[in-house]
Amino acid sequence: MGLRVKYFNSSTRIAILSANKGSHLLVCSALPIITQIGSYPASLKTLLVTATMKLSFTFVKANHKNMLSSVHKSMKQSDTKEEFERRVQQSRIFESQVQ
Repeated sequence: MGLRVKYFNSSTRIAILSANKGSHLLVCSALPIITQIGSYPASLKTLLVTATMKLSFTFVKANHKNMLSSVHKSMKQSDTKEEFERRVQQSRIFESQVQ
């Protein structure tokens, strides 16, 4: 069984795992059982099962945009919103991860 971490973002706590074609059901069954990784407590949830990395990154990108949008809407001061918008535009978060 091949299991690899293809992407991990500690800020959003999202990871993309890659498993061999036949073992994806086993991986999906095992993830909720994991409660600790090393000495760190963990709670793993499957958000999406897809056949390609491109679809996975598209999903992550949409998820990040939704999270940023909800943070932006909750901001009260306009100068804080402008700074937030400037930093998001300067970041490379929405650049394509898969060539």
